[in-house]
Amino acid sequence: MQRATKAEALETTADVSKTRWLLYAMGDTSIATPMLVIVILWLTTIFISFGLFAPMNWTAIGSMFIAALSVSSAIFLINWTGQSTG
Repeated sequence: MQRATKAEALETTADVSKTRWLLYAMGDTSIATPMLVIVILWLTTIFISFGLFAPMNWTAIGSMFIAALSVSSAIFLINWTGQSTG
């Protein structure tokens, strides 16, 4: 039972490795640049409008900063994982 499971795990690892190298050889990103630009502009517009209508106090400024940092980190991670890494 364990030998069969080990063999299957090694085969799966080899398949994943081959697929990863194939994606690396293709060298294409999964996110189109125009789509990324549109999303960034859309989020910039949303954050500017929130900044215009939010009261000017440290709580609002801090929460806007944390929200912007969170969204930018999410976009960075999506873009980073969409690229094939070697």
